[in-house]
Amino acid sequence: MYHDCIVGYWQHGTPSGREDHANHMLYAQPSSWFVEYDQFEYMKPLIVDAYKLLGPLHENTAHSAMVDHQVLSDDFMTQKSAFDNGTQVWVNYGLTTFESEGSSIPAKGFRIVMNGKEVTTGAFYRNYFLHK
Repeated sequence: MYHDCIVGYWQHGTPSGREDHANHMLYAQPSSWFVEYDQFEYMKPLIVDAYKLLGPLHENTAHSAMVDHQVLSDDFMTQKSAFDNGTQVWVNYGLTTFESEGSSIPAKGFRIVMNGKEVTTGAFYRNYFLHK
């Protein structure tokens, strides 16, 4: 988890939800998947998107220590982590936009700042399909 000796995967099914990968960003952890064979084709686009989002962050922080973690909101829904190479990650688990250090972090969203890279912002969502 802290890049000094082990890879620390988080437990599936924690309250913040497995599908959003917010914990993977906040703690610079590798993504972890538990998929049954017949689910793979359905899940493949999500796995690819997670790789595209998390890959650059992991590449950037692989040899960096987390030097700070802050809870930014009274309800613990918005948090920030910082790494010794200057990388900073904000995650908003909440349902409303959060303003932090002059930037907006959207509901269910994130902001990643890495030296020499474009700022990455976005939000997690899940599609629902209704069958008639």
